Amino acid sequence: MADILTLSIVRTPDGNGLPLPSYDSKYHVGLNLQAATASAIRLESGDRVYVPTGFAVGVPAGYCG
Repeated sequence: MADILTLSIVRTPDGNGLPLPSYDSKYHVGLNLQAATASAIRLESGDRVYVPTGFAVGVPAGYCG
């Protein structure tokens, strides 16, 4: 059995009004986040870009984040 990991999650000012992260279905293993941007972001294959989510997550020492 895996240990329970507690994360600190804080909504940042750019995330005001955004919905909380959520699952689309009970079969998904990851949460969906909405981008905290004023306009759409288009990525081409191989592109990398910083996309603010409106949340800051604190991961305990000894874990990767």
